[in-house]
Amino acid sequence: YEQAEELSIKIQKVRELIERIQLRPYEARRKVVIIKNAEALTTEGANALLKTLEEPTASSLLILTTAVPERILDTVKSRCHAVPFFGLSRSALCARLETQDGLLPREAAVLSGYADGCYGKAACLHREEFIALKNEIIEQFVFSGADEAAVKAVTADPEKIRAALNILFVWFKDLLLLQAGADPARLANQDRIQDVRRISTKYTKDQLREILDVIVDTKKMLDANLNVKIPLLLLKEKTCLN
Repeated sequence: YEQAEELSIKIQKVRELIERIQLRPYEARRKVVIIKNAEALTTEGANALLKTLEEPTASSLLILTTAVPERILDTVKSRCHAVPFFGLSRSALCARLETQDGLLPREAAVLSGYADGCYGKAACLHREEFIALKNEIIEQFVFSGADEAAVKAVTADPEKIRAALNILFVWFKDLLLLQAGADPARLANQDRIQDVRRISTKYTKDQLREILDVIVDTKKMLDANLNVKIPLLLLKEKTCLN
């Protein structure tokens, strides 16, 4: 079992993986290789994998996973058999979190709103005390003063930047949905529904769309390993109410 979970899966990692595939399995009939987030393969890494994908050893099974198949090279996709997986509904995921993990209904509602229908992701968020982090980010970027403290708090860790951007995207999407007349039960931030109601009118629809665009652009810059401090400062200016 091999799992690649890096921001960029380079050719050297792929070569190491191919070498391991050539070895005979010792504990089972097959050797299973899982390349998680296969869109992270560099062009060189993906090209190095092509021959192995086309002619794998009889005792190996390669599984590539991705949430963004459009970012996978066509030459890679043409050598794979696509198996789509669909997420659970919000209600089904909430019910499972309540019965299997003992979460309170409000906690389950929040985690299911951020988990994209994936039970494993929701359970992981629960273990990592995601709700506390979520509310910390919202406080820093929305309700605190217009200083740089919030930006400094997240820029030291790329994964925290990514988490903050995802949290802010869902938060401002909730505001936009509420302005558009959506049922409040559809919103992800069920633990702060009163805050969402209270501040939803403090932004115009155009402002909310602009904020969401800035978040998306900043995530793209982060994926490209670019410095995102200035975009985060701009985002803070646009999101802060004080």
